[in-house]
Amino acid sequence: MRESDNTSAENVLPKHGNQKKDPSSQQEKLPLGVNSIINGTISILFRHIGRVFLIGLLPLFLSQLAYEFLPTPNFAYLSSRELFSPNTATTITILNAVFQIAIHAVTFAFLVQLAYDANLERSVKIRRYIQPALTSVFFLSVLTIVLGVIFLGSVIAITILTQKLGQVIFLAIPACFALLLWIMAVFSVTASVVVIEQVSFRGLGRSLALTRNYRWAIAGTLFLTFVIVSLLQYVFTFLFKLVGEAGSLIPASIFFSAFGSLSLSFVSILITLFYSRLREIKEGIGVGRIDTVFD
Repeated sequence: MRESDNTSAENVLPKHGNQKKDPSSQQEKLPLGVNSIINGTISILFRHIGRVFLIGLLPLFLSQLAYEFLPTPNFAYLSSRELFSPNTATTITILNAVFQIAIHAVTFAFLVQLAYDANLERSVKIRRYIQPALTSVFFLSVLTIVLGVIFLGSVIAITILTQKLGQVIFLAIPACFALLLWIMAVFSVTASVVVIEQVSFRGLGRSLALTRNYRWAIAGTLFLTFVIVSLLQYVFTFLFKLVGEAGSLIPASIFFSAFGSLSLSFVSILITLFYSRLREIKEGIGVGRIDTVFD
């Protein structure tokens, strides 16, 4: 059994007004506290850099194993059927995609629990996270696919609508981008809900309710995060190519994998802290009183 949840919300998260008032009446007044959330994310990331780094490497490591040991369809040979038939290639592609989604779901489940404990200043013990992560992986994988369909459908819909209105296609690009950011914010805490509250497919509805009135703040934070990560990735990709051309491909690969691991971990922890803060605002429940699903 883990330590009891005696830590109050005031001692766990930044103070934003009088938390004893009715949360529902304070939804418009209480700020999300983006700066505090970002600072908390950075703090957790570096205080537990070793564990976070190893967990973040999990999908990269297993993806590489899958690439090395599982058959991969070579679409250049499909017409001649030298390697795979079209049906076999399609099946393998789908299985590989499902495998990648499942591995990333497990990774996120581990990072959510790590962020939960770290934010409570509890001891971080990876072995405690195995059972909740495995319990959540199916629901997280299915919901990831559902959200992917929602994103794709939104892009197609807005593109078609723009064309029908007689507007040039490039006008759809910023509209699609803004829409995707908003949708991403709406469902941003779905995975955290599934892992922490163990509500299976109801995570979509819970995220919809929790993010109401705070979606653009979340979207702006995610946008800034993705811009910074993308710029750093561009720089590291350039350096990766230079090092690779110089004949030191293995060190470059390790460095690039490390960056990917930390980027994934940062976003995962950030979203978990969004979830914690939203529950404090909406329901008056600080992290210290969230359902002790890991006990």
